[in-house]
Amino acid sequence: MRLRHLKIVLIPVVLVITLMTFCGCFDIDDVIVDLGLYQRNTKANTKFTVVVRETAGVTVDGDSVKEVASGQKAVFKVSIDENNYVYLGNTADASYNSKDKTLTVSRVQSPMTIDFILVDKSELYCVNTYSNVSSGYISFVQGSSLMLEPEKVTVQVTVPSGYIFQGWTVGEYLDNGGKLVGTDPVYSFTPEDRRVDLYANLASESQYRITYDANGGSIKNFSGEQYTIRGTFSTMFSMQQTLNENNSGVKFERPGYTAIGYSTEKTTDYRDYNSVNDIEGFSNMGGVCQVPSSGSLTLNVVWAENTAESDFEVQSVTYTDVYSEGGVEGSGKITKSGCIITRCTVRSDTVVIPETINGQTVIGIKSGAFNGNVLQKIVIPKTVLRIESDAFTGSYRLREVVFFDSLQYVSNSSFPNSVQTVVMNAQRLPVYAGSAEGSFCIKYERVRTLKGKKLIVVSGSSTLNGLNSPQLEENFDNEYSVVNYGTNAGTQMLFYLDVISNYTKPGDIVIHAPEWNSDGPMGGNSIQWRMFRGNNQCYDIFREVNMSEYSNFWGAYQLFQIGGKNGSEIVIGAVTMKGKEYQNSNTGMNLYGDLLGNRYNYNGFSYSSVQGFSESYITSNKRAENLNRVNSRITAKGGTLLFSFGTMLYERLSPGVRNASDYDNFTKQCANALDFPVISNVGTYLFKERYMSNSEWHCTYEGADIRTEELTYDLKKFLNSSGLSDTYETYNTRKSHNSSAYQNGM
Repeated sequence: MRLRHLKIVLIPVVLVITLMTFCGCFDIDDVIVDLGLYQRNTKANTKFTVVVRETAGVTVDGDSVKEVASGQKAVFKVSIDENNYVYLGNTADASYNSKDKTLTVSRVQSPMTIDFILVDKSELYCVNTYSNVSSGYISFVQGSSLMLEPEKVTVQVTVPSGYIFQGWTVGEYLDNGGKLVGTDPVYSFTPEDRRVDLYANLASESQYRITYDANGGSIKNFSGEQYTIRGTFSTMFSMQQTLNENNSGVKFERPGYTAIGYSTEKTTDYRDYNSVNDIEGFSNMGGVCQVPSSGSLTLNVVWAENTAESDFEVQSVTYTDVYSEGGVEGSGKITKSGCIITRCTVRSDTVVIPETINGQTVIGIKSGAFNGNVLQKIVIPKTVLRIESDAFTGSYRLREVVFFDSLQYVSNSSFPNSVQTVVMNAQRLPVYAGSAEGSFCIKYERVRTLKGKKLIVVSGSSTLNGLNSPQLEENFDNEYSVVNYGTNAGTQMLFYLDVISNYTKPGDIVIHAPEWNSDGPMGGNSIQWRMFRGNNQCYDIFREVNMSEYSNFWGAYQLFQIGGKNGSEIVIGAVTMKGKEYQNSNTGMNLYGDLLGNRYNYNGFSYSSVQGFSESYITSNKRAENLNRVNSRITAKGGTLLFSFGTMLYERLSPGVRNASDYDNFTKQCANALDFPVISNVGTYLFKERYMSNSEWHCTYEGADIRTEELTYDLKKFLNSSGLSDTYETYNTRKSHNSSAYQNGM
């Protein structure tokens, strides 16, 4: 009976064990050992000693020696110093669980001593990877994190949605001063050090970061050699303004040197270059730089080594009519004491004036101080407030001037006409950032950064207020990206055309459509003070042109700085105004450069001074010659320059010239003087009051739409047939969809 009962019990047990073993639920050996069945077939009373030995990197928690019956499990609590050691195995082939920190011998069959096999990480090449979002986004494509000998390792980061990859750094994250070693999500390298800490830097798509490296210098009141700023990308500005000294209190210092800008390249000394413009990725202090799509940019301070103090003669001076640096409300006149340079005796092609000489701050340069000097480049420090007339006029070889907008008093006679490159650094924050006219940098940025074919319309306020850029793009099936380079009739269109020529590519079209009765729009080369107001946020633009081809730069600069009378106009100096931040500017523009706001019909025009046509508008003051020179630069780059006209109030014309003959005659005079095509007739762009806003040149929104269609027609006709001999009558009857009031009201 007992045997039968035992069989009845064992048969189901065996069946269950067999089934569970087949399903992978149990290890049959473990089950047998746990049930004690194994012992029934061995020496049941035999026990063996199991020892786990502690060594460097191994700690046994609790008993390290255990007496275990034959066939039973032995379990020990063991900790491994994983920060400094790598576990490779043990001499008993026992199972080690790093999570539970347990070592298990599943079946003891004899006495044993267990040693852990570890490798000191200091003897291995170890690559540790980190991410400021999650290390789970990093994987090894080639190689591994540990190796006995250096071998190629390839890591890859998977960029999560909503983030951009800013690059790989070693040592630390970017924000903590890590060294940037790669910007591609896949990075390959062979470790040179035993331990490499590699960081994947991820940031929100809307964020950018710029790291400024002191590049051999230091940052005042800051312990590190790098300073990082973060900001949010703007749909308006593709570029960001670089640091100036009044921004965040950051001041770069280096004994015996002067900071003159920033570079994407680690330059050592400005004197190593023929020109500061030759430095890779150079940006003025307070200029604009383009942050790449990664959202990460490192800029290095560019240093110029100071000329020895012994090469200057100075005398003490006190100014009582200078203004507080950085901008103040009201007049803000203060008294400033220091020294004025009376003579420079150095025989060198580069002179870098120190901020202090003989313990005194250099605040002025006296007339004749550099007469007879052979210098070609001069760096004027930010401490200088006044440069007297004829201070450099005797330096006939002078080609490049680096200075700061802390300079207040200077005149056209302070420098010779030979100066070609002017590098203007910002000492203060922009003061016209809140005005539309102070946001010409939108246009400058767009010209510099657009990748495809560009269609750029250059003019004064008649285009600023008279172009529908999105409509123009659509009219050409988005083949071109439009830039509305409409500015102000008081600035030089020649200057902007010159700048644009530097960025022209094959297929680009530039249309010059000036306010035809003014010197600046029609090709004059005299710089006006509004140029500085308009480019207050992008001083870089002034080094884009050969300044020896222009006049009145220094006179216009002083008027912009400290104000004064410009004919009957009273100008308020920028140095007396409180600065505003670049990124927070309220421009009243769209990203194309079109002016937005209240542009509706205004019936308050005054016609007391009537206007006629004159050939001198295009021929005097070398205007046509200047425009033809720029045309050669644009065509040399593969671009096309065309001539049209700005919109003007019809009633502003003298009644005697409101006819097709006068329109045709003036159009032909322009065509005869220019080396590039005139694609429009001036009469087509004379609009009646109902289409004009608050000026004789400014269109309403309806007027801008009509003007855009007219310009589209002119350009398409040129591109299709190059028909340049059309009369006004031909232009005037070409479009039937315009209102009869518009067509008949020319």
